[in-house]
Amino acid sequence: MPRAVIRIVRLHPDGTVCTHKVKPSGKPREGEDCPGTAKFRADCDSCSWTEEGYLKVILERPVSAHRAAHRTGKVPTRDGGGQ
Repeated sequence: MPRAVIRIVRLHPDGTVCTHKVKPSGKPREGEDCPGTAKFRADCDSCSWTEEGYLKVILERPVSAHRAAHRTGKVPTRDGGGQ
């Protein structure tokens, strides 16, 4: 079974993915014209699962649970596998 990769991305207030460089505090680096981060989204590359949260730490538990579901085979994958 292929490993599920779940990525967490920053989202701008308009819902677009933020690709700007940020400081450890989460604020844009000098010279970056970024409207800021409004929320975070976790996306699974093996299925259509997605989860959003206003803090990155809020996504830790659902991401762990979803990854565990993939390991046990209880989540359908894009190729139709799973239960």
